This record gives sequence, structure tokens and C-alpha cells, in this order.
Amino acid sequence: MTIEFLKNHHVWDKTKQLLQKYKKEWSGSDVPIFIFPIPSSMFRQGDKNGYSFEDKMFLFLPANISDEELEALFVHEYHHICRLKKTGKRVLEHTLLDSIIMEGLAEHAVLDYCGKQYLLRWNSLYSTEALEKIWIMEYKPNLNVKYGERLHGQLLYGRPFSRPLLGYTMGFYLVDRYRKNNENFSIPSSISVPSEQFII
Repeated sequence: MTIEFLKNHHVWDKTKQLLQKYKKEWSGSDVPIFIFPIPSSMFRQGDKNGYSFEDKMFLFLPANISDEELEALFVHEYHHICRLKKTGKRVLEHTLLDSIIMEGLAEHAVLDYCGKQYLLRWNSLYSTEALEKIWIMEYKPNLNVKYGERLHGQLLYGRPFSRPLLGYTMGFYLVDRYRKNNENFSIPSSISVPSEQFII
């Protein structure tokens, strides 16, 4: 059973250790972390997911999750918590721009701390030319769409079958473009950078 595997592999203890590590690295805060096993019948092998608020984290983990995959998921989600705290902007107050930049920064944290092989697979589906075209045509005109509006969800999560998580990919692209033009970029210092600065 999934829960037995997670217990036997000390996932709860490992998650606490990750919290201490990245709390120090990013000057973050203590938050409760809730771990839920995913039955293997519900997801493909290796799938995992998380959701973070300003003051708590939820992790949904499959059986056989590796330590490296656990850390990559933790890094992505805890980065959200640190950014929400440091910007003082709640998720419910986010615009589309805030949301895609938050996802892009979290994935760049995964890139820097865990390695390219742990990035979301959606980040490699589009060419730079295709992303620039989509940015100009679809995202740039809608950056102020508010969280909770239907269009916000459509652009952040994409079309499930044809363009899954396209907003995450767009955020990764924008942050990548920004850091190439800012040689002093670092994950810790970028946590509090306003979303608008990434598109200047």
C-alpha cells in the first residue's frame, strides 16, 4: 500500500528535513505540511502533486516516490510559500501575471536546486519562437485577469489535452528570459521581485 511505503521510507521525516534546509536557504517560515498518499489506481506511476497557501502545504504522493522527486516537489511548493510571504500578496489576489511568474520562479528553483531532469515535462514542449508568439497573442493582453476568473484558469492550466499547464511553461519562459538579462539573478533574491519586473 502507498501509505506503508511512505511510512517505511520515512517520508514524513524527510519532508521535515527539507523544510529545515530550505527555510534556512530562503529565510522562510515554518508551515504545517499535510501528506496524502495517492492510490496507484488513480494516477500514472510517478505522478505527484502539491498545493500551497500562505500558511500551509499539501503534498499528494505516490508509492515509490524517490527522495529526489520528493525534494523537487517540495522545492516547487515551498518556493510558493516563501514568495507569498515576501510579496504579501495572497493567492486570491493574484493576477494572471502573478500566477505564471510564481510558477515560473518555482520551476527555476527546481532547476537550480534539483536539476533539469526534475522539471515539469511541459517546459520542453514548445520552441522559443512558439512561446513568444503565444505570449504576444494570448498572454500579454490578459495579464490583469484576476484569480478566480474563468480565463485565468484557462490560461494558467491550459487546455488539458492539447496544451496542458501552458501557463506554467509561459512563466518558466519569462523567468528564463529575465535571468538571461540579469547576471546577478539568484533564486533567494528573486523570491520578492515584483511580477511586473519580469516583463520589462
